[in-house]
Amino acid sequence: MKSVLLLFIINHLCFFIAAEFFTGTLSKPSDNSFLSVIGLIYAFVGFPLQLLIELLLLIGFCYQLFNVGKYQASAPLWLAFFASIMLMFNFFE
Repeated sequence: MKSVLLLFIINHLCFFIAAEFFTGTLSKPSDNSFLSVIGLIYAFVGFPLQLLIELLLLIGFCYQLFNVGKYQASAPLWLAFFASIMLMFNFFE
């Protein structure tokens, strides 16, 4: 369970960092085509890959929780996990 929670946190933070990077760079008017290429690569490769990883982690989380019954992890890890979920919910508002 510890590794699943840690990978969830890392995946959420990677998504948040990428989204904040593109939001910050696209809000500035510039003619840098390199950033648009990076944005297209992320949109067509990075984001679907990240969604696939999120789905696999969700399946692993449910398996650990319901089938194995091992939901023991340290309190800071659970807090960071729930904080990263709240960060994602807050980001989509």
